[in-house]
Amino acid sequence: MLYAYSIYLDICQPSLTILAWPSSAIAVGLITEPEQAEAIIESGQANTVALARAMLYDPRWPWHAAATLGAQVVAPNQYLRSQPREYKSLFKG
Repeated sequence: MLYAYSIYLDICQPSLTILAWPSSAIAVGLITEPEQAEAIIESGQANTVALARAMLYDPRWPWHAAATLGAQVVAPNQYLRSQPREYKSLFKG
């Protein structure tokens, strides 16, 4: 398993293509925006994006990222009433 800080992703992606066995690369560090994380995954630079400070600052970062990227979140029933007005289709439950 490879770990690459977002500033070293140019090294990580070629390693994924060189390795002959199924492998995974995790991008870590300085990843704060949903679009940044999505671009890393879509470009094949890494298989996974790990968040630390962004999650400490905003524990609902995945929900906010889903709203920003137009995705949906499966939420427990008790959260359904807290869905933001501007994102009417964020929660599916």
